[in-house]
Amino acid sequence: MTDFKMLEAILNIINENLEGKEGARETILRLTRKIVKFSSKAIKSVHNGNFKEADELLEETRKTLKLLDEELKKCPIFASWGTVIQAYQEFVEAYIFRYFIEGWDENKMPPPEMLGVPDLAYILGLGDLVGELRRYCLDRLRQKDLAGAERALRFSNAVFEGLMELNQFQEAIIPGLRRKCDIARMILEKTRGDLTNASARISLETQIKDLLKLSKEKAFE
Repeated sequence: MTDFKMLEAILNIINENLEGKEGARETILRLTRKIVKFSSKAIKSVHNGNFKEADELLEETRKTLKLLDEELKKCPIFASWGTVIQAYQEFVEAYIFRYFIEGWDENKMPPPEMLGVPDLAYILGLGDLVGELRRYCLDRLRQKDLAGAERALRFSNAVFEGLMELNQFQEAIIPGLRRKCDIARMILEKTRGDLTNASARISLETQIKDLLKLSKEKAFE
């Protein structure tokens, strides 16, 4: 290419730019994997009642998110990358689930800017939250904690109704929301049915216990 030095120089510059982007891509990929991993472990810790461990994992996730933001500022082309949005929404799901379980004030629900995530990731993270709330609801039912199960169902329903309000926007604006709403609707229907059945069963068990207690008392009269 000695006869085309200008072309060679231009391509060399482009090559250097692409190498920089490739390096940034690898770094971003590594960070997003850590965020997903920490978030997943935090959710598991919450389900197991290990809140201290969950808080530590969420703090590590926050630190990793800051590193990710720094990389994205250097290379904003990756900001809308699906892997990045996925990492953000996993953090949203874990964070809000943790503080719902703790019973925090609903008026202090963290907005996207507090978590440092884009609106799209926040919305999609809420969509995923419905599945975790179902798991929590079923755990409460196994413990015969109807109040806790009902609280989870109410919050799930509030999330679903809120997402349905946003579902008016085109798929191009909020990609994936329509599918998440469809899944959330099915999860809610199943959870509502499980709660209804469990409530009836627990009520029947209580009535049987009361009758047995009454019959024993009469036997000793």
